[in-house]
Order: sequence, then C-alpha cells, then structure tokens
Amino acid sequence: MEDFQRELHKGNPVGPSTSSIATEFSSFKKFILAALTTPHSQMDLVVRELDRNEMRRRIKTILLHVFSRYHRLGRPSDKEFRPVVVKFHESSFRDKVWFSKTELKGSGIQQSKFLTKSRHNVFMEAWRRYGVTKCWAQDGVIHLFTPDGTCH
Repeated sequence: MEDFQRELHKGNPVGPSTSSIATEFSSFKKFILAALTTPHSQMDLVVRELDRNEMRRRIKTILLHVFSRYHRLGRPSDKEFRPVVVKFHESSFRDKVWFSKTELKGSGIQQSKFLTKSRHNVFMEAWRRYGVTKCWAQDGVIHLFTPDGTCH
C-alpha cells in the first residue's frame, strides 16, 4: 500500500492527465486484486486442511446401515433406517469388519465409508459417472478407474 501511495504522490503537479488517471487506476486495480487473492488462497488451504484432519479422525469409522430400531444418524423416517456410526480401536479390526461385508448380502445390513461431505460428493459423482465397480474410497482417498484404464 505504501508503494501505491508513493506512486500516487509522484503525480503531475499541474494536474492529472487522462492517461495518468488510467495508469493509476490500473495499478490500483492490480493492487486490490492481489490483496484479495491472498485471503482467498489462505482460506482454500484452511478448508483443505480441515477436510484432511476430519478424514484422519474418521479413518477408523464405518457407517452401518442396520435395519432395526436402534439408529443414531439422521432424522427418524418411516421410509429409511438411520445408520449407526461404529468407531473401532484398531484399523485392523475395522478392516476385518469392512472386508467381511460380502457375507452380509441379503441380511439387510449395509456398510459404507464415513467420508466428509465434500469427499462424499466427489465419490458420489465418480460413482454416478464411472459405476460402482470402477470407484472406491480407501482411508479417505477416492480412487477410480477411468475408461482408458488408468487409476486415479
């Protein structure tokens, strides 16, 4: 801001010309845009870090969609059952439960990863575009196979 003020005071002592006003306005505009970009990029970093920390906290968690009357998430509904959040002390035990989910087919119990809202939205969009067999989430990271066969 001091640089801008020095440049402003260097102006023509007779009076500003049209070209000097345009130049001063252009430099002022560049200064303001640069000043506004910094907080925006800092906020983006903060949001990404918050998401990363929240996902780290949820690493040992699985959502169980249990078809019974003991539910903990969401609002009660006659149409849908509310999932139960289960947090394990060890990731290895969580993995045992997660990978045994094929044995639950037909039992009325479903499992899903407990992703943050932004990651869940990305996952659902990938699932919609590429299909259930082409995308998955592991330790909070979303993976997918694109039609050209590459894994992202």
